[in-house]
Amino acid sequence: MSGRALAALIAVLAPFPATAARLPLAVVPSHYRIVLTPDLEREVFAGEETITVAVKRPAKSITLHALEIEFDEVTIEAGGSKQTAAVSLDSKEQTATLAVTNEIPAGPATIAIRYRGKLNDKLRGFYISRTDRRKYAATQFEPTDARRAFPSFDEPAMKATFDLAVVVDEGDTAISNAPVVDDRPGPGEGKHTITFGTTAKMSTYLVALLVGDFECIEGGADGIPIRVCAVPEKKHLGRYGLATAEAALTHFNRYYGVPYPFGKLDVIAVPDFEAGAMENTGAVTFRETSLLIDEKEAGVGNRKGIAATMAHEIAHMWFGDLVTMKWWNDIWLNEGFATWATAGSLKAWKPEWNIDLDETQATSGSLAVDSLESTRPIRARAETPAEINEMFDGIAYGKTAAVLRMLESYVGEEAFRDGIRAYIRKYSYSNAAAEDFWNTMAAATKKPVDRIMKSFVDQPGAPLISASARCEGGSTLLTLTQKRIFSDRKRFLAGSNQTWTVPVMIRDLDDSGGGGRGVLLTKAAETFRLPGCTPHLFLNRSGRGFYRSAHAPEMLQTAKSLDAALTPAERITLLNDNWALVRLGEKEIAEQMALLDRFRGERNRAVLDVILGQFAGVESTLVGEEAREPFRAWLRDWLRPLAAELGWDPAPGESDEQKQLRASVLGTLGGAAMDEATLARARDLASKAIDEPSAVDGSLLDTVFHLASLSGDEAWFDTLKEHLPKAKTPHEYYRYLYSLTAFRQPELHARALELALSPAMRNQDLPRFLGAMLGNRYARETTWEFIKRNWAQLETRFTTWGGAGVVGATGVFCDDRKREDVKSFFAEHPVPAVDRGLKQSLERIESCAAFRALQSANFDRWIGKTAVPPSAQ
Repeated sequence: MSGRALAALIAVLAPFPATAARLPLAVVPSHYRIVLTPDLEREVFAGEETITVAVKRPAKSITLHALEIEFDEVTIEAGGSKQTAAVSLDSKEQTATLAVTNEIPAGPATIAIRYRGKLNDKLRGFYISRTDRRKYAATQFEPTDARRAFPSFDEPAMKATFDLAVVVDEGDTAISNAPVVDDRPGPGEGKHTITFGTTAKMSTYLVALLVGDFECIEGGADGIPIRVCAVPEKKHLGRYGLATAEAALTHFNRYYGVPYPFGKLDVIAVPDFEAGAMENTGAVTFRETSLLIDEKEAGVGNRKGIAATMAHEIAHMWFGDLVTMKWWNDIWLNEGFATWATAGSLKAWKPEWNIDLDETQATSGSLAVDSLESTRPIRARAETPAEINEMFDGIAYGKTAAVLRMLESYVGEEAFRDGIRAYIRKYSYSNAAAEDFWNTMAAATKKPVDRIMKSFVDQPGAPLISASARCEGGSTLLTLTQKRIFSDRKRFLAGSNQTWTVPVMIRDLDDSGGGGRGVLLTKAAETFRLPGCTPHLFLNRSGRGFYRSAHAPEMLQTAKSLDAALTPAERITLLNDNWALVRLGEKEIAEQMALLDRFRGERNRAVLDVILGQFAGVESTLVGEEAREPFRAWLRDWLRPLAAELGWDPAPGESDEQKQLRASVLGTLGGAAMDEATLARARDLASKAIDEPSAVDGSLLDTVFHLASLSGDEAWFDTLKEHLPKAKTPHEYYRYLYSLTAFRQPELHARALELALSPAMRNQDLPRFLGAMLGNRYARETTWEFIKRNWAQLETRFTTWGGAGVVGATGVFCDDRKREDVKSFFAEHPVPAVDRGLKQSLERIESCAAFRALQSANFDRWIGKTAVPPSAQ
């Protein structure tokens, strides 16, 4: 699953009960035959199901999963006799127990069930979706919602094959995991029955069914037919998504060394969808913005986002679908690997996007999450649906991918690929656990992958590696120490007894050929003797290590300037590691600002994104009212020459990197620096683009609209609101919607928040809209008071992850009193199963407040010495 485009990844599931049962292994399914009859108008469905099972020992009852299902009739046939079963439901455990009078003998048996259910509006199970024209039915079963659509053994290790059929209205079609093998009239007037082929052996959470008037465009790769499907009025927006699917399938067929295993691939945009996308075998479902795009108006960021989501989901066809984790505590085997694999596909298709640098920045983001005391190990306890959903977070996705990149760098790309192929071949159509993966990798690579992985998978956090180096007798003595890094200074100083087995990849900065070597750090402190006198060493070659680095100052004093000595990935790593140490109070902000100032000549898009992000962080966190205009003047002085180079219009043949850089630089110049000329130009361009989007380069559209709203008035707000329902594409719609959250005037904040409670606000969008309002510092207080005042009404609108999303969004505050307010409110208005999410939000608030207390005075001293004279502004 992705979506953590998803904004994020939201870490928890709000509405689930606290417990639900693991099923006994006494009965194991092998095949399901299911006929579903949805009634879209009444928003209900009926089902007929036959499950073929193996009964391991004689029993008088069989327990399976079922939730929000009404049973009409159940029979169990075994040993030549058929019995009617009595059904006992346990909504807390989410199970149905089927009891019979006579003992069911060991051996094969069939369970036949007739039942009914509701097409819910919570975007889970079998649910209803809407456009302005009509209703649709769609499914989202991961992780534990197949049981809402059909009684089942709803656990990943209980794989089976499926024969699925659906009775739909004339004029409607249906899409599922397997191709259509039959389509005939009836039963009943105005109906027809669509029957799909038998699926591969797979887990219940990967079953998919879509019903409505979907239309598709067709393509293919390596003999596999590929379709991109959408509601008819948006079908034409799927061409780019089809190209990304063809590229990704081609790449993974080559890389995994096992041909695509599911016969066909359908990719479907669903009008209402919670996540970014879901990797159902052969029928991947998407949020519309994650798949559909107008290529003439699309920006680079939009195109990269769609390509990345597509690659992630297709990577899952092997990692997750063909080979599935045994249980949800190892969900990282699905999500972390798909996240890691995404980059390989994009690099093969679009090398000019420099995805490796985005990976380096992603590693730093994962390290930030992992520096929280409330983080978790990659593999953690997950028994209930709520605990299972907590596993879908930045640790499962981002940290796992970063650790895999570190391993790949350590063992070598070819050896790593060979290990991946061995793992897939060994566990195809089956299930695996963590040990299965790392033991296979260790055997294939002949490296201690098992020891490295275990140290990073089974304990939380990450190390800060400190280093010093000196020459002795023609060799270099490199001393490394490791200590768990925390975002909280007191916790960091208190220390931890944790250690990791860390492959530290080192680069000699005096070697113009980029030479380097690796050492394996296994203790709290070790000294390594390296050949030759090379004291100028960088601890994280190419930025592939999952650790923070602290170099002794002399290690970075090379003959060359530091920005010339380091690769772009290493510059990103240095800037981020130093920033983490500044936030922790191990360095002063003046030192970081001096480092940033040394990069005025930087022109690499990814490095500048880091620098600009840190500028924005300083402006929003450390700059008080007296220092605000001096800092903005300094920032304008820093950015204006770069903005002048880039201009507002792309040159013929300009690279995607340059287009993205322009958007970032102008966004910061108009935003954090509040440059009036930039804001005025943005307002002018936005007013033209609202009627003719092609008047502005697609990569600049979102930036222009954001800046226009940041400095806009009530008339611009009205214009955006008027155009919102008229948007021609999903991206255009959300450009208008989120521009409404960017204004500075309190009266416009109140008007924007009215939308949150209106019928026009889709349930899927509500948490993100509120999060965007909280992200606007001018609207933050108003939004928080609105949330508290209207919580009872908002709660009824939240989808699967909605409440958790709002809890997570409160982490933007930077004030101890506000922390107590957030804590108190959610103590009185608990959101079920968001314990870790709430702790992380509170910890982020506390960390920000501590950062401000540590560095504000230091910053004031720096800006007092550095302020740009008025004559130079």
